[in-house]
Amino acid sequence: MKIPLGSLLKGNLAIERVDFHKLIQTLAEHNFTGYLVMDLMTNNGMEEGILLFKDGDAVASEYLYLARSQSLTGRSALREVMNACASMGVFDIYSLSQEEVLSSRASGGWLDHKATLNELLEMIPERFEERIIEEPRPGERVSTIPKPAGLTREEILKKYGISAPDEKMLDKLLRDVTDGAS
Repeated sequence: MKIPLGSLLKGNLAIERVDFHKLIQTLAEHNFTGYLVMDLMTNNGMEEGILLFKDGDAVASEYLYLARSQSLTGRSALREVMNACASMGVFDIYSLSQEEVLSSRASGGWLDHKATLNELLEMIPERFEERIIEEPRPGERVSTIPKPAGLTREEILKKYGISAPDEKMLDKLLRDVTDGAS
């Protein structure tokens, strides 16, 4: 799904510290137009969920399994995005204009019908259920994500705010772990 960057409203928020039932309800009540993007690390590697809103309604979604270069769109992705609302990770909220949302329609990921507020709220589980992606579920379409050219390991780590630990930090971590074990 190709969507414009938009204007960052809130960034780098901890998923586990937010009541997504209240957040989704607030976005609906305020006729929010924009998207949520969440990043989480699972046993599958990095995963990213995107939920696009137009006038407070969820209209499109995409879920990316970045390590496997696979993605889900539409209803299949919506289930995974709402599942990610119960995970640990970070998310950002971006606003878009009506025109920017409509311009993204051609790139896919749109739901066959708008998800109602109650549907969205009911999809949020009590706890995150990690899915090992191997084979698609019946009726599910899995796409391959083209690998971006020229993206180095360092650039990926920088994007997610991960830095390589220096020797002092490693020594401190090892001391902390071994001191706690005795």
